[in-house]
Amino acid sequence: MATRVYVGNLSPTTTDDMLREAFSGYGNVVDAIVMRDRYTDRSRGFGFVTYSSHSEAEAAVSGMDGKELNGRIVSVKLFGIGDIDDE
Repeated sequence: MATRVYVGNLSPTTTDDMLREAFSGYGNVVDAIVMRDRYTDRSRGFGFVTYSSHSEAEAAVSGMDGKELNGRIVSVKLFGIGDIDDE
């Protein structure tokens, strides 16, 4: 079953492709998206990466949480209902 991880504190320059590339070493990335403001198209500073399995997602959390990505220390957590406060 696919599992999604939340990635916070992203650099404004991080793209979907950069996010996918950074997280692909932990498993099969089904989807990677940087959330953007619908009016300005600027990054909202967070995104999501979806893996094909729960174990791959857990590996990404262990491997990437607290690491640098494009000049920022990112926060990576398993994503589920109620896990993320409104930012």
